[in-house]
Amino acid sequence: MRNEKGKGAAAGVAAKHRREREATAQLVAQAEDLLKLVDESFVMRRQAPRQYPTFERSEIRTGPLLGLGGFGIVFEVNDIVLVAKKMELPSIPLSRPEPSISPETKDKDSPKQQRNGLKRADCSQTTLVMFTDDPNQVAKQEPAKEDEINPDDEHYDIANARQHMHQHVRRKSDARYAIKRLQRDLTDLERTRGMIDLAMEAKYLSVIWHPNIVKMRGIAAGDMLSPRFFILLDRLYETLDEKIKTWKALTVRHGGGIFGIGANKLEMKHLMVEKMIVAYDLAAAFWYLHDNR
Repeated sequence: MRNEKGKGAAAGVAAKHRREREATAQLVAQAEDLLKLVDESFVMRRQAPRQYPTFERSEIRTGPLLGLGGFGIVFEVNDIVLVAKKMELPSIPLSRPEPSISPETKDKDSPKQQRNGLKRADCSQTTLVMFTDDPNQVAKQEPAKEDEINPDDEHYDIANARQHMHQHVRRKSDARYAIKRLQRDLTDLERTRGMIDLAMEAKYLSVIWHPNIVKMRGIAAGDMLSPRFFILLDRLYETLDEKIKTWKALTVRHGGGIFGIGANKLEMKHLMVEKMIVAYDLAAAFWYLHDNR
């Protein structure tokens, strides 16, 4: 009886593995078509994708774990150590070359680079609505001096962006960037799904542009449909969930007792204004996404 149960269990495991291999092979075969659908989406056709500086994984020094998703994992970037020879290489466009790109640039792109061109994306595995450097928004960052702020123009000046990010990887003691990559302990099917998700996310973030949506600043060199692909994002220091908890604590502290007796009205007013600003910023970001759906 035990032998029969053992054989049945082994057969079940084998059947499960076989189904997973078949599903993985099917998904791999569909990957390019799925990314082409992103290329043809409204937002990708409406907005020309930006180009991004590319980095080798060995150039990124990671810090503390920031978040864990279904397939992806996010770490703080402690340092960016550039490889000298990489400074001369052109970046890989996230979209297929536009007519405005010079013939010289097109000639430098390999078939694989052109295939990975900016026309694929996914936002199912990331929270797009986040906050940036504005002190009136949720992202908790110390005000920076004008010469310490990373202008967007510097990040998208491809010839100098890598050097700029290397030199400005920290603001005072705070990290500026985060890296999102695939988790290591994934099954083949999960890894394939994660690769497609991350490639799609990179594509969408290359055309999405709003002050209240986190910005992508760089991507991995090489094939986007690779388990080693990663993206570099602005590092955020406070989520909306954490901010709501802070608001609750401040309400308890300043709200007074029963019927508001003893409340600090000025602090409560400031708290309400802050909530309204955040609500407005969230609504603006969602409106932008809805308008580009």
